[in-house]
Amino acid sequence: MTTNNFKQSNFKHRLNYKKTYFLVVILFLFSVFATFTVLAINATSGNYSIAMFGSGLQSSNTSSSSYNGTLLLTHTGSTRGANTTTYTTNIGFFDNVSYFRAVSITSYSITPTSAVVGSTISLSISALNSQSVWANVTSPNNQVQRLNLVNGDTLEFLPIPSVVGTYTVTFYANSSTGTIASAVDTFALTAASTTPSGGGGGGGGVTTIVPCTYNWDCTPWSVCADGKQTRECKNIGTCTGTESKPIEEIDCSEALFDILLKLKNIDLNENKSLLFSYDLIEQIGVEKIDVHIKTSIIDSRNNEIFSRIETKAVQGNLSVIDKIDEIRFIDGDYILRVDILYGNLQRAFAEQKFKVENGKLEKIVGELPEREKINLTVLLILLILILATAIIIILLKKRRKRKHEVHRHRMEAHKHHKTHKHKHRSSVRKIVIAIAIGAAAIFLETSSRGKIIGFAVNEIPSKVSSNFLWILPLLILIGLLIIYRKKILSKYFSNKVLDLMDKEVYTDSGDYIGKVEEVIIEKNKIDSLRVKLDDKKTTYKTKGLIIKYSQVKGIKHVIIIKNFELGEIEIHSDN
Repeated sequence: MTTNNFKQSNFKHRLNYKKTYFLVVILFLFSVFATFTVLAINATSGNYSIAMFGSGLQSSNTSSSSYNGTLLLTHTGSTRGANTTTYTTNIGFFDNVSYFRAVSITSYSITPTSAVVGSTISLSISALNSQSVWANVTSPNNQVQRLNLVNGDTLEFLPIPSVVGTYTVTFYANSSTGTIASAVDTFALTAASTTPSGGGGGGGGVTTIVPCTYNWDCTPWSVCADGKQTRECKNIGTCTGTESKPIEEIDCSEALFDILLKLKNIDLNENKSLLFSYDLIEQIGVEKIDVHIKTSIIDSRNNEIFSRIETKAVQGNLSVIDKIDEIRFIDGDYILRVDILYGNLQRAFAEQKFKVENGKLEKIVGELPEREKINLTVLLILLILILATAIIIILLKKRRKRKHEVHRHRMEAHKHHKTHKHKHRSSVRKIVIAIAIGAAAIFLETSSRGKIIGFAVNEIPSKVSSNFLWILPLLILIGLLIIYRKKILSKYFSNKVLDLMDKEVYTDSGDYIGKVEEVIIEKNKIDSLRVKLDDKKTTYKTKGLIIKYSQVKGIKHVIIIKNFELGEIEIHSDN
């Protein structure tokens, strides 16, 4: 085979596969933009203008010498920002439903968390969107004392009854819509120390000096913020200094274990209280760690109507049996969700959908959340893509068969049959990769359109859609790198021993010699190549020959030998 025939054949293959790349690009663009519909209209005059883009933002402007007005309309609920050099504003658009304002407890405190019987305790709470705030104090003998609090203020009270043990304080805040947020904490009362009575007798008195004591009372470590965890420590002992005061700030660090949250049973009792249980299972390590737990109830409109925050120490496995009796469940669909936060903002969660009908609870099993449902349009597009893939593969196989018959008489069969087969397989892989990327792009765009994931503030559909515009180029870039990775890497040839094995060897005039059978190493470098001769057309006296590595002109997909003719094999033969 001559060099010209080899180059001409390669040119035809490149032209053939450029057509394949063109089909791949067309199919990819179709898959990505099949679900996009863009409509736009603009109208203007000297005093007004109106614009509409798709089914989203609509705006109109009207003005005169004395006023200027702007109208904004949206197809779905969202927010729009506007600003000037003086003002910044944000306008919200909501569906025709009552505006939901979630209540939340931003901070609370108990001071001190350890005291002697008969001491007063201070409680404080701060809450957002609250109509009223209060606290229930449960004594060790399960008596409940209700205290009405003032948002942002501190209340001092005497625990009733005042007995030795641990008291549980549940802070509450509710809104005008009936939603409730709560947080749980504890304090402890200890027995007062007794001073022994002095002995009688006369004579001079004896002065006894009682040494002061330090008793540091520290709050739990806060959630990580800016890489730090903080707490507050107060001395409730008799000394007035700061001796042996514990540290109040540490760097956040990853927990040395992972926690598996498993939601178990859920039911309504005769009092319409929700009973449930869950397990916190330590998977790695044996260290005790504080875990922040948030329990939430979410209604069918995705509104959080109840929440409770508490902290528990976990070492090994912890089984929790809990109940929610602060709200009454009317008929409808709900989600019970338990979130945990530990370590350096490490998270886990579990949730269970359930339905209340005629006062009875029914679990909803196997139903996906709304945002995870794939609509009929996406399924239809995926079906079309699969069908198109099958058709293209069949056409490529037929084309390959025809081309094989043509090239069989023009080139050496073992060389180009292998190359053609490899390129065909590579082309099929590229098509499959492009279709997979297109399908992923459609799924991401469809699942994010007009939906808010989680409870993130200011997460609006337009923002999600703009984020998708960053995801799409990233997917395209990844796909192109996968498709052309071999072409990129092939520009950098390798002379490693393993890469040289079984490579085909040609003369610089285009004649095929054979394949590399062995690489000979001397003085820690390649000295020569043992080549197995191609004896299909010509019978040689020897099966192989040794070629000095200094004669190698170039290495890429094949090895080119300089200043070598097939007629010289007798001279260079390996006897």
